[in-house]
Amino acid sequence: MQHEKMLWISLAAAVKEAVSIPVIAVGRILEPAAAAAVLTAGQGRHGGDDPGNRSPIRRRRTRCAPAGRRRSAPAIGCNQGCIDRLFKMTSATCVHNPAAGYELELGLETRIPAAEPRRVVVVGGGPAGMKAAEVAADLGHETILLERREQLGGQLRLAASVPGREEVSGVYTHLEGQLERLGVEVRLGAEAGAEDVLALRPDRGDRRHRLGPRP
Repeated sequence: MQHEKMLWISLAAAVKEAVSIPVIAVGRILEPAAAAAVLTAGQGRHGGDDPGNRSPIRRRRTRCAPAGRRRSAPAIGCNQGCIDRLFKMTSATCVHNPAAGYELELGLETRIPAAEPRRVVVVGGGPAGMKAAEVAADLGHETILLERREQLGGQLRLAASVPGREEVSGVYTHLEGQLERLGVEVRLGAEAGAEDVLALRPDRGDRRHRLGPRP
């Protein structure tokens, strides 16, 4: 995170001029517009956090949400899932995009809309809860997210408050945008004991087992 953005693009461009094979440009390419500029300039291919939007995989499955309701997950420069794993000679992943490296199993093309939408209640507005709510809503479920604090993000807000680590906030700000676009009902300052959850009448298992009439 301490390095400037786009710092190694010139190196990728120099290599690309000398070879006739694909060259991947790396080095803090954080925004989709920046990645597009690299491609437009012919300086290399972009490799990063959100391969779902660039995946060559094409399956006969219907994407759940229109393209306009999705946004690329921003790179945050933490290196935990990508560079650190490559140093260990293992596959690259992403600390906040579960589909990175697992496109065949978890990519956008694999999401199938729910045949029968249900009401889903997610407890906890940290990154895991936010992601669960995002996916549920993307599949077409009516989704309610309960968070007892007055803001989403969980402990990542503490991490992002450390000087030089502000870009960690990209995880929860991205997910906040996704929840808004997908129509997730977010309830802040909401306790979520068993009675609180049951009062929202979520579906469980077979739809016939709905926990009473909806409020």
